[in-house]
Amino acid sequence: MVRRIWRYPAFWAVSIVVVAMLVSWVTIAKTLRANHPLVAVMIIIVVLSAVFGPLLVRDWLSALRRRRGLMELAEELTLQYADLDFFDLPTLYKLNSARATGSTRASKIISGPMGQGRVVYFDCGNGSIHPSCNGSFCAFHAPCRFKELSIRPEIEGEIALPDIDLDHAEFNDSFYVKCDDKKFAYGILHQRAMQFFLDRPTLCMQMRDDYFLFSGRMGNSGLGALPVEGVKKLIADAGEFADLLPNYMKHHSCGAQV
Repeated sequence: MVRRIWRYPAFWAVSIVVVAMLVSWVTIAKTLRANHPLVAVMIIIVVLSAVFGPLLVRDWLSALRRRRGLMELAEELTLQYADLDFFDLPTLYKLNSARATGSTRASKIISGPMGQGRVVYFDCGNGSIHPSCNGSFCAFHAPCRFKELSIRPEIEGEIALPDIDLDHAEFNDSFYVKCDDKKFAYGILHQRAMQFFLDRPTLCMQMRDDYFLFSGRMGNSGLGALPVEGVKKLIADAGEFADLLPNYMKHHSCGAQV
């Protein structure tokens, strides 16, 4: 891992800060003797480096600890870990279409077989090779086909949008459900499935093709990478919800034929 730290932008940022501080101190020492006007500029650079340098170092070390934790989690769950996304996961899971920039990138990927399907966890954000993460996602690929269905928490103050009402008043008040096929939605969202979401009031889900996709949220803003324990729970939640799929969906080509 130490041999690869040069691949992280934070490493270069910290290095630049350290070099800038050294150069500044040397320049100040020389210019003080000559009473040079650049002394004030150099002092400002040193002050800024002293203020923001420790923050960069802290973030860099935190990112390294989280990466190590995710690698250990993947090993614990007998899954595979990868730093980089070679399959353009945001496009595969149709995340780019929801963002104006179209530059969404995935990283910190944990994937492998789970139960009767395959799980794929990843951080997602805007940037290049190593993005600044602004979301955590976990997909579960099942051995069947689903119809499109989306579930997200109701937003306070939001204009009421037409959605599907289910036989659970608390769930209807807490979540917005969109699906063109009511019968399919009723089959997916039985009583235990609705309680599953009520126990996780910030969880969002998109279902289509052969997978459903959970988005994990951190705090009220819903932005930021989940901590390692949060990632572990999101992966476990995906496996648990897969077990809640109706039996006829587990043993047939499910949603597309309902």
